[in-house]
Amino acid sequence: MAKSKEKYKNVFLSFSVGPEQFAVSANSILEVVQNPNITEIPDVPGFIRGIINFRGDIIPVIDARVKLNMSHQISAELPVVIVFEHITTNNNSKIGVWVDRVHEVFSFQNSGITPVSEIGLHIDSEFIKGAINYNQKFLLVLDVEKFLSFNTVHPVDII
Repeated sequence: MAKSKEKYKNVFLSFSVGPEQFAVSANSILEVVQNPNITEIPDVPGFIRGIINFRGDIIPVIDARVKLNMSHQISAELPVVIVFEHITTNNNSKIGVWVDRVHEVFSFQNSGITPVSEIGLHIDSEFIKGAINYNQKFLLVLDVEKFLSFNTVHPVDII
């Protein structure tokens, strides 16, 4: 009998945005860039921090704090951008995500991701796939496909 793919371990990257800790599947991560030179651009949605030069490509950088609807604070940490390869039916692109800190890469079973109630979350739950308990810490697992989408509009983007 064949085992379900959901039982196999997946590789995740953990990171922080403010006080919250997150995990994303490492399958679509190309690189973690420390302290990149971000160029701001006008007339873009509020969650776009700017653009960076990544291996000769100009790519947009999403501010995770804004996209998750978290309070805006200045981090004492040097900025970190996680660069993803974002594959859709119409497009194959690279997108950076600005986070406060990257922690580690680890393996975890997909079946160990548990649903999270929206009650008590201080962030936009539409991007949360669930939570995992790893090393006595709960990490919120981001749904990378939804998070990297530019179709999401927040009230701050309309102003």
